[in-house]
Formats: sequence, structure tokens, C-alpha cells
Amino acid sequence: MFYLNFISASGKILLLLFGTNRGEVMQHRFWLDGHSTIQLLNKKPAYVFWKDTDSVYIGCNEMLAYALGLLSPKKIIDKTDYDLSTTREENEKYRADDKRTMSSGQPTFNIHESQTLPDGRRITLTTNKMPFLDRRGKIIGLLGYSIVSKTETHELYFIRKAIESGLTSRQAHCLYHLAKGKTIKQIASALTLSPRTVEHYLEVIKLKWKCEHRHQMIEKVFYEMLE
Repeated sequence: MFYLNFISASGKILLLLFGTNRGEVMQHRFWLDGHSTIQLLNKKPAYVFWKDTDSVYIGCNEMLAYALGLLSPKKIIDKTDYDLSTTREENEKYRADDKRTMSSGQPTFNIHESQTLPDGRRITLTTNKMPFLDRRGKIIGLLGYSIVSKTETHELYFIRKAIESGLTSRQAHCLYHLAKGKTIKQIASALTLSPRTVEHYLEVIKLKWKCEHRHQMIEKVFYEMLE
């Protein structure tokens, strides 16, 4: 697992990727503009989010947005946990962990928590939270990074494996619904996309993975799941 933090500096963002423990010397520093950072986070097979000091969402990556039933990451801006599908009990725990992280100024590692999805299913997450600093070192919020635990649903496991294989979150969701036997129109309706956009995503996957037929794309992910 990787822990992340951002430090704003000179209009740029410093992204720190830490290794699997605090003592491990794996600190890769990348100076990125906002667009590049978001593009990177959308490729992470995990939930990534950031909040202000009042625990109001400033942003998140695609995987978290779609898991929460939002049309895009922009839809989470200015929302709190209470505005989402999660339960009040879950929300109070999230916010207590937020407060502890920001009050102490120290990262909080390996938080085990549940998350209720829009369809009522509940999954288990392992979350890391880190203070979000401005260039003067003042805490202005926090960054969270969650991995769905091994007890994750088949859908999320499929999608995670597809993203790890190089797909975007949207492409992975299209492929998942295709694997369930849905038609292009049904996939478009489920994901609030046009049929033409779904066709485009599936064609991109086929070209990216050099597959001749769509069933080969599904087989590729299933093989990854068996490893």
C-alpha cells in the first residue's frame, strides 16, 4: 500500500508516495500541476479524496466518485459525508478520524472502516489520512487514501483489477457491465452515458489490449483476478 500527501508550493503540487511502512525509504517526489495530478490519481486502483478543515470535500478521484453514485469527481465538491450514501454512524467515524488527523498534524494509518454504497451494499476499507499543508506548513485540510479490503464485492474487485491492468475507472465500469451480459444501451443507462460513448470506451480497451474480440477483454480481467 502507498501513502500519499500533497504540499502546495509555488502554484504546484508536491506529491509524496511513501512505501509500505513509515521507515521505508521510498519517497518519490513529483512536481505536478493540478491537471497532471488528477490524471495520476484517476489511474490509482483505490479511493483518493481530499477535504478542507471542516471535512468538506474539495475533490476525489474517479473511482471514489463512481462508487458513491456521482456522475463525476466534480460532483463531490462542497459535499460532506452526510450528503452521500454512507450511514450516519459511518460518517461520524470518518469525521472523528479527520479531526484527529488534522488536530495532531500526524498521519493516521490503517483505519479499518465500512462504507455503505448507494445500492445498500457495505464494503470494508483500509484508509490512511494525512494532513494537507500549504507551503508555509499550515494545515488546510487532509488527504485520504482507501483500499477496499479483501472482502470487497466482486464488482469492485473486477474493476480494481481492470484499473491495475491499465484502464480508466470509466472504461473498467463499462467492461464490468459488458461481462455481466448487458447490452450497450443497458450499460449506457447504468452509467449515465451515451451508447456512443460506451462503444468508444470499449473500442479503446480493445485497441489498448490488442484484442480481436470483446470476450477476450473480459477474459483478460478474469485471468488477472485468478492470480
